Amino acid sequence: MSFQAQLDFLLEQARAAAQIMVSHYQGDFKVYIKPDTSQVTDIDLAISEMWQKASAKHFPEVGLYSEESPHKSYEPGKDYFVVDELDGTSYYVEGRPGFTHQAAYYDREEGLVIGVLAYPLDDLLLYAVKGQGVFIQQGTQPADRVAPVPVKPFDELLYGHPERYQGDRYYQLFARMGISKARILQVTAYRTLMMARGQLDVNIFLMRKIEPWDWAGEKVIVEELGLTHRYLDGAPVQFGQAPRSDNPGYVVCPAAHLQTLARLAVE
Repeated sequence: MSFQAQLDFLLEQARAAAQIMVSHYQGDFKVYIKPDTSQVTDIDLAISEMWQKASAKHFPEVGLYSEESPHKSYEPGKDYFVVDELDGTSYYVEGRPGFTHQAAYYDREEGLVIGVLAYPLDDLLLYAVKGQGVFIQQGTQPADRVAPVPVKPFDELLYGHPERYQGDRYYQLFARMGISKARILQVTAYRTLMMARGQLDVNIFLMRKIEPWDWAGEKVIVEELGLTHRYLDGAPVQFGQAPRSDNPGYVVCPAAHLQTLARLAVE
């Protein structure tokens, strides 16, 4: 099945979201604190409003599952746009690189089939369609296809550490796995682009639950790169299915090394 109409719409929305971010970057906007203590800005909300209006107009039969939309519910048997309006809000508030716009399309029969990431400060789009590969587009230039990621030997893999995380859990885990600090890189929402460029091989997230808008678009892209996006014990991650209560976390890594990483991480 072709998803060209949905892809075109996602790319159009991503460009519009990026333009909103850039036009207000390091400018005048309000910051609010949500009940979970995370930040949200006028920019997040403006992009959310844009998405709500555009999706209702052009794809009224498709649900919108996004971080800032007022109604977040999953109905089996329905298609969805899955959207993170502004991933990395804290970086945006501080006027620093490290934020993106992330979106995906979920087809009720095929699953997650399109992933799009916009990097506003770079005027760059990274996107993928299931079974058709990964593409990168700079500005108005034609999109270039990204080659699948070559598989490195296990002892050469580079690991991401969430830059914002201040505790020791990740370093303790990496130490147990025998990973030296020289192979650990600080990462932001740019991590997917780093993986597409071969600059990063493994991302581990020590969280019981990550909301779908934070991983859906990325999942399509990394899997088209030849990587895998799973729970840390190797179980599959699927939109519409909540993780079990004892979920040890998430991992994005070369598929060839999944079993070894899962064994080392959860033993």
